Amino acid sequence: MTEPNRTSTRALVLSGGGALGAYEAGVIKGLFDRGEDFEVICGTSIGALNGSFVAQNKLAELEATWRGIAARNVIRLLPEVMLLKTIVSELPPILARGWVQILLNAGKIWSQVHGLGSLSNLLTFLGGIDPTPIATIIDEHLDFSLLQRSLIVSGTNLTFGTSDAFFWFPPSTGSSNFQAANPSTYPLTPENFRAAVRASTSIPGAFAPVAVSTGSQESQYVDGGVANNTPIGQAIDAGADDVLVIFMDSDNSSPTPQRIENLAQVGLDCFGVMQQKILTSDLKTAQRVNQSVAAGRAGIGSGGARREIRIRSVRPKQQLALSVLQFDRQDLIDQAYNQGIVDANTVSDITV
Repeated sequence: MTEPNRTSTRALVLSGGGALGAYEAGVIKGLFDRGEDFEVICGTSIGALNGSFVAQNKLAELEATWRGIAARNVIRLLPEVMLLKTIVSELPPILARGWVQILLNAGKIWSQVHGLGSLSNLLTFLGGIDPTPIATIIDEHLDFSLLQRSLIVSGTNLTFGTSDAFFWFPPSTGSSNFQAANPSTYPLTPENFRAAVRASTSIPGAFAPVAVSTGSQESQYVDGGVANNTPIGQAIDAGADDVLVIFMDSDNSSPTPQRIENLAQVGLDCFGVMQQKILTSDLKTAQRVNQSVAAGRAGIGSGGARREIRIRSVRPKQQLALSVLQFDRQDLIDQAYNQGIVDANTVSDITV
């Protein structure tokens, strides 16, 4: 689909999905093992972390990280949240057994409640999961000086209510076109690289927002997937005309109707619908570019060069057995990773 005698610019788009990122990492290994390569890496949430490894060419370290992720105890509740969970589980049975049991356990109950601190302190909690394990992985493996491929990391700016992108392009490439197409963009620097990736992985409610410096100011960020979970548009704006997207859900064209049981499910389902709308919008953007080129008008590209957009994808044929927060199930992590390696051989074109 590209013009003769013109080198294609290839982008790898990595979406979010928590522990399902093991599948994504497996696909990455399979793609590179079969000779694929990419000049641009776009990542959101766990895709930002996986993508940072790829941008540094640390594929062996990426595999080793996922092969041992369960031992890292990634999903670790903060002490106060763990104590509150204990109180909630232990207190009702005591109360149900009457005043004698309440009096016998009064000291224990008081000690636990006192350990929570003041109510005002509890109300200031911005997340329930300890960010230390993820931060440690990031600190161990991410080094700004080792970036080799263009990297774009998505983040959701709570301070100003914007969907932002942090980017690094090799000096020979330049980023002016990308910045022109995306006003809420900031350069990745040695100072903010790790913070930007950690912010992109900070699921709101689970993790507290992360402060990231944008040069003249500091903003609070959460998971980039809130507003842009599959940043195909960013890849196109970065000059890519061959975009490969790794999805972590199966392509189920006939979804099974489900009952809405609780508030958490409402939030997750709304989130999924929103992400599907954003993805559809990005695919329509690529379609308009291709129609423009076919009609002989200038498409999007560096220096106004005409180019078609080819979008390819890899995704599991069936839903993975792994869930978003099951970082402690190394057996399922390894199963998803191995499935990703196999599925890397089933790249298919998305019609746009």
